[in-house]
Amino acid sequence: MAVRGSGNRVLDPALAGLAALAAWEAVVRMEGIPAYILPGPILVARTLVADWGTLFPSLLVTLAITGAAFLVAAVLGLALAVVFTQSTFIERSFSPYAVILQVTPTVAIAPLIILWVKWIPLALLICAWLVAFFPVLSYTLQIPRMFAALFLISAAGVLIFAFLTGLSRLALRRWHESELDPAD
Repeated sequence: MAVRGSGNRVLDPALAGLAALAAWEAVVRMEGIPAYILPGPILVARTLVADWGTLFPSLLVTLAITGAAFLVAAVLGLALAVVFTQSTFIERSFSPYAVILQVTPTVAIAPLIILWVKWIPLALLICAWLVAFFPVLSYTLQIPRMFAALFLISAAGVLIFAFLTGLSRLALRRWHESELDPAD
Protein backbone atom coordinates (compact mmCIF):
# COMPACT_ATOMS: atom_id res chain seq x y z
CA MET A 1 0.00 0.00 0.00
CA ALA A 2 1.55 3.28 -1.08
CA VAL A 3 1.56 6.21 1.32
CA ARG A 4 0.40 9.43 -0.32
CA GLY A 5 2.46 12.55 0.18
CA SER A 6 1.15 15.45 2.27
CA GLY A 7 1.15 17.68 -0.82
CA ASN A 8 -1.88 15.78 -2.10
CA ARG A 9 -3.82 16.79 0.99
CA VAL A 10 -3.79 20.31 -0.39
CA LEU A 11 -3.60 19.71 -4.13
CA ASP A 12 -6.43 17.18 -4.41
CA PRO A 13 -9.06 19.29 -2.64
CA ALA A 14 -7.86 22.41 -4.48
CA LEU A 15 -8.25 20.72 -7.86
CA ALA A 16 -11.63 19.30 -6.91
CA GLY A 17 -12.74 22.74 -5.76
CA LEU A 18 -11.54 24.39 -8.98
CA ALA A 19 -13.34 21.75 -11.04
CA ALA A 20 -16.54 22.31 -9.06
CA LEU A 21 -16.27 26.08 -9.52
CA ALA A 22 -15.68 25.67 -13.26
CA ALA A 23 -18.67 23.34 -13.55
CA TRP A 24 -20.82 25.76 -11.54
CA GLU A 25 -19.83 28.68 -13.79
CA ALA A 26 -20.43 26.60 -16.91
CA VAL A 27 -23.90 25.50 -15.78
CA VAL A 28 -24.90 29.07 -14.87
CA ARG A 29 -23.75 30.37 -18.26
CA MET A 30 -25.06 27.51 -20.42
CA GLU A 31 -28.44 27.45 -18.73
CA GLY A 32 -28.68 31.25 -18.56
CA ILE A 33 -29.55 31.12 -14.86
CA PRO A 34 -30.27 34.64 -13.58
CA ALA A 35 -27.91 35.96 -10.88
CA TYR A 36 -30.80 36.47 -8.47
CA ILE A 37 -31.37 32.70 -8.50
CA LEU A 38 -27.79 31.41 -8.69
CA PRO A 39 -24.85 33.71 -9.40
CA GLY A 40 -21.76 32.20 -10.96
CA PRO A 41 -18.49 32.10 -9.04
CA ILE A 42 -17.00 34.87 -11.18
CA LEU A 43 -19.86 37.23 -10.24
CA VAL A 44 -19.50 36.16 -6.60
CA ALA A 45 -15.77 37.00 -6.72
CA ARG A 46 -16.48 40.38 -8.34
CA THR A 47 -19.12 41.11 -5.72
CA LEU A 48 -16.70 40.11 -2.97
CA VAL A 49 -14.25 42.71 -4.24
CA ALA A 50 -16.89 45.38 -4.91
CA ASP A 51 -18.67 44.95 -1.57
CA TRP A 52 -15.55 44.33 0.55
CA GLY A 53 -16.26 47.45 2.61
CA THR A 54 -19.61 46.00 3.66
CA LEU A 55 -18.67 42.33 3.89
CA PHE A 56 -15.39 42.59 5.82
CA PRO A 57 -16.80 44.36 8.91
CA SER A 58 -19.63 41.81 8.94
CA LEU A 59 -17.05 39.03 8.79
CA LEU A 60 -15.23 40.53 11.77
CA VAL A 61 -18.46 40.55 13.81
CA THR A 62 -19.13 36.97 12.75
CA LEU A 63 -15.62 35.87 13.70
CA ALA A 64 -15.86 37.61 17.07
CA ILE A 65 -19.13 35.85 17.86
CA THR A 66 -17.80 32.55 16.52
CA GLY A 67 -14.65 32.87 18.63
CA ALA A 68 -16.64 33.72 21.73
CA ALA A 69 -19.04 30.82 21.06
CA PHE A 70 -16.12 28.44 20.56
CA LEU A 71 -14.53 29.59 23.82
CA VAL A 72 -17.80 29.26 25.76
CA ALA A 73 -18.54 25.88 24.15
CA ALA A 74 -15.03 24.63 24.95
CA VAL A 75 -15.05 25.83 28.57
CA LEU A 76 -18.60 24.67 29.34
CA GLY A 77 -18.11 21.42 27.42
CA LEU A 78 -14.93 20.61 29.32
CA ALA A 79 -16.50 21.54 32.64
CA LEU A 80 -19.56 19.40 31.91
CA ALA A 81 -17.37 16.49 30.80
CA VAL A 82 -15.43 16.67 34.07
CA VAL A 83 -18.66 16.77 36.06
CA PHE A 84 -20.08 13.84 34.05
CA THR A 85 -16.98 11.74 34.73
CA GLN A 86 -17.18 12.49 38.45
CA SER A 87 -20.81 11.50 38.90
CA THR A 88 -22.75 8.87 36.98
CA PHE A 89 -25.95 10.23 38.57
CA ILE A 90 -25.35 13.68 37.08
CA GLU A 91 -24.35 12.15 33.74
CA ARG A 92 -27.51 10.02 33.60
CA SER A 93 -29.64 12.97 34.69
CA PHE A 94 -28.35 15.56 32.22
CA SER A 95 -27.11 13.58 29.19
CA PRO A 96 -30.58 13.37 27.61
CA TYR A 97 -30.86 17.16 27.72
CA ALA A 98 -27.45 17.56 26.11
CA VAL A 99 -28.58 15.23 23.31
CA ILE A 100 -31.81 17.20 22.88
CA LEU A 101 -29.81 20.42 22.50
CA GLN A 102 -27.49 18.74 20.01
CA VAL A 103 -30.23 17.39 17.73
CA THR A 104 -32.61 20.36 17.86
CA PRO A 105 -32.21 22.52 14.75
CA THR A 106 -31.03 25.97 15.74
CA VAL A 107 -33.23 27.43 13.01
CA ALA A 108 -36.23 26.13 14.91
CA ILE A 109 -35.32 27.76 18.20
CA ALA A 110 -33.40 30.86 17.09
CA PRO A 111 -36.56 33.02 16.97
CA LEU A 112 -37.36 32.04 20.55
CA ILE A 113 -33.83 32.79 21.70
CA ILE A 114 -34.03 36.23 20.09
CA LEU A 115 -37.38 36.90 21.75
CA TRP A 116 -36.22 35.74 25.17
CA VAL A 117 -32.76 37.31 25.10
CA LYS A 118 -33.29 41.00 24.46
CA TRP A 119 -29.64 41.83 23.78
CA ILE A 120 -29.08 40.69 20.22
CA PRO A 121 -25.31 40.01 20.45
CA LEU A 122 -25.95 37.64 23.34
CA ALA A 123 -28.79 35.94 21.46
CA LEU A 124 -26.46 35.42 18.53
CA LEU A 125 -23.76 34.07 20.82
CA ILE A 126 -26.23 31.55 22.21
CA CYS A 127 -27.28 30.43 18.73
CA ALA A 128 -23.65 30.11 17.65
CA TRP A 129 -22.81 28.28 20.84
CA LEU A 130 -25.56 25.74 20.16
CA VAL A 131 -24.00 24.72 16.87
CA ALA A 132 -20.48 26.21 17.18
CA PHE A 133 -21.13 28.06 13.96
CA PHE A 134 -22.66 31.47 13.21
CA PRO A 135 -24.85 31.36 10.08
CA VAL A 136 -24.78 34.22 7.65
CA LEU A 137 -28.31 35.30 6.77
CA SER A 138 -29.56 37.72 4.13
CA TYR A 139 -33.60 38.92 3.87
CA THR A 140 -32.68 40.93 0.63
CA LEU A 141 -32.31 39.75 -2.95
CA GLN A 142 -28.60 40.58 -3.12
CA ILE A 143 -27.80 36.98 -3.89
CA PRO A 144 -24.27 37.58 -5.23
CA ARG A 145 -23.45 39.41 -1.98
CA MET A 146 -24.89 36.53 0.02
CA PHE A 147 -22.70 34.06 -1.89
CA ALA A 148 -19.69 36.33 -1.38
CA ALA A 149 -20.45 36.42 2.36
CA LEU A 150 -20.87 32.65 2.39
CA PHE A 151 -17.50 32.36 0.67
CA LEU A 152 -15.91 34.56 3.35
CA ILE A 153 -17.40 32.63 6.25
CA SER A 154 -16.53 29.32 4.59
CA ALA A 155 -12.95 30.46 4.04
CA ALA A 156 -12.80 31.60 7.66
CA GLY A 157 -14.12 28.20 8.73
CA VAL A 158 -11.46 26.43 6.67
CA LEU A 159 -8.75 28.64 8.18
CA ILE A 160 -10.03 28.02 11.71
CA PHE A 161 -10.13 24.27 10.99
CA ALA A 162 -6.59 24.36 9.55
CA PHE A 163 -5.34 26.34 12.55
CA LEU A 164 -6.91 23.94 15.06
CA THR A 165 -5.66 20.91 13.09
CA GLY A 166 -2.15 22.35 13.09
CA LEU A 167 -2.40 23.09 16.80
CA SER A 168 -3.62 19.54 17.44
CA ARG A 169 -0.75 18.08 15.43
CA LEU A 170 1.73 20.27 17.25
CA ALA A 171 0.38 19.21 20.63
CA LEU A 172 -0.06 15.51 19.81
CA ARG A 173 2.78 14.82 17.38
CA ARG A 174 5.07 13.07 19.83
CA TRP A 175 2.70 10.77 21.65
CA HIS A 176 -0.50 10.06 19.72
CA GLU A 177 -0.42 7.46 16.95
CA SER A 178 -2.76 9.47 14.69
CA GLU A 179 -0.05 12.13 14.37
CA LEU A 180 2.97 9.88 13.90
CA ASP A 181 4.67 9.97 10.51
CA PRO A 182 4.00 6.65 8.70
CA ALA A 183 7.61 6.64 7.49
CA ASP A 184 8.88 6.32 11.09
